[in-house]
Amino acid sequence: NVMLLAPGTVLTNIFTESTEAIQPRENAIYRDYAEAIIARAQLTENRRKGMPVNEFARTIVGRALKSNPPFFTSIAPPAGLYKILVWFPMAFIRTMFGSMFIWKNKAKAA
Repeated sequence: NVMLLAPGTVLTNIFTESTEAIQPRENAIYRDYAEAIIARAQLTENRRKGMPVNEFARTIVGRALKSNPPFFTSIAPPAGLYKILVWFPMAFIRTMFGSMFIWKNKAKAA
């Protein structure tokens, strides 16, 4: 069986521990957006609302090991927001997230 997982915010230290080590190469196509990528990663890590990794793992494993697991699982905040956003036009979503993360950080760099 295949299970599609769309998680929200899971509280881990993955990005906190590794963002200092992220240094894009000179010829990387995403070099201009490295700060936006790091800012987005830190935003996820700095949220107080999120699901602890142990609880997240228990929930997902519990659902996956059922005799008839669900095809789609979406848990942890703000997964509910993402369920709503899929109904908006893609141009709106790109503009919204672009203004929040990419263009804002690009303006700071200039």
